[in-house]
Amino acid sequence: MTSHRYANALSLAAQATMCVMKKTPVLKVQLDQETLTSASKNQLLHLPAKYWQDNVWITLSGSVTRAIHEGRGESNLFLTEDVHRYEKALNLCYELVSPKVPAQLKDLLRFDPRQTVKHVYLGNYPQGVHGHLKGSLTRYCKSSVKRQEFAEEMLNKEIYRLFTFIKNSETFMGIAYMFAEELSEHSTLDAEDVIDLYGGSYVQMRKQSSLQQLIRLAA
Repeated sequence: MTSHRYANALSLAAQATMCVMKKTPVLKVQLDQETLTSASKNQLLHLPAKYWQDNVWITLSGSVTRAIHEGRGESNLFLTEDVHRYEKALNLCYELVSPKVPAQLKDLLRFDPRQTVKHVYLGNYPQGVHGHLKGSLTRYCKSSVKRQEFAEEMLNKEIYRLFTFIKNSETFMGIAYMFAEELSEHSTLDAEDVIDLYGGSYVQMRKQSSLQQLIRLAA
């Protein structure tokens, strides 16, 4: 059974590994020193990735890696504590496809557009909204709901690609384990630590992979 602290370490390590693979600079990795603690006290600080897919993969790589480590299948990748990561990844997808807010609706949608869309979709319009404004809001909300559904489809495809990549990679899990061990021991890794660890881990993993290939060929 994976301890809570090691599960957090592995999750952070996987995200750091994905950052480096996606050429996204890691600034700091911090594992809370308490064994029984909220995962929210653990943090990975990194610069934004250039492409939205990379940001999605970085966001979800910890959850998927932990699921693979614990032997959970593709249909059971996320636990309750992973909800915030899933929602963050979904938001990244939605931001890419979300409809442009018409100028006349900006005040109505300024503070909590998601909740407004949900209420309008159920037929509950904000007070004072009628006529052309109501029609414009209705059209926007219908478009937003369709785009949200499309964003979910996008995310599901990225989750499958991410899961397949990690499962089939000859190096990813091994490097993540090495990161996790170092993080479990020291609790904090800075940018230089991450670069040094990744460089050494990658070389070691490639050597092991080459040796395994030679053994298979000789068998």
